[in-house]
Amino acid sequence: MAQRAGYAGTLQERFEKKYEPIPEAGCWIWTGSVMKNGYGHFQVGKSRKTHKLAPAHRVSYELNIGSIPEGMCVLHKCDVPACVNPYHLFLGTYKDNAMDMAAKGRQWKQVNKRRGHEF
Repeated sequence: MAQRAGYAGTLQERFEKKYEPIPEAGCWIWTGSVMKNGYGHFQVGKSRKTHKLAPAHRVSYELNIGSIPEGMCVLHKCDVPACVNPYHLFLGTYKDNAMDMAAKGRQWKQVNKRRGHEF
């Protein structure tokens, strides 16, 4: 059976075709599929049976840094959801993620208040 289009090469090779480095900021901006929240997602698995979508920043962390312990989040130092530069990523708990969001003004209440919405 022939490989499906888009599945040629190793996971690393396929991943590296899906981002564009931005030298001024140091971010690697995901150019593949992006969800409504701005985070990229990437197809892992080479067959219909093993195919699944994974957050691109988590795939980048695993490919370049190492495994992600169960229950841990991958957070962005740069606060750019589409960034997949492994040096802009770090591990944290869900609590760390919530605190990071609050510190950066990205909590739902903070974002919607800036947009003029009542909450």
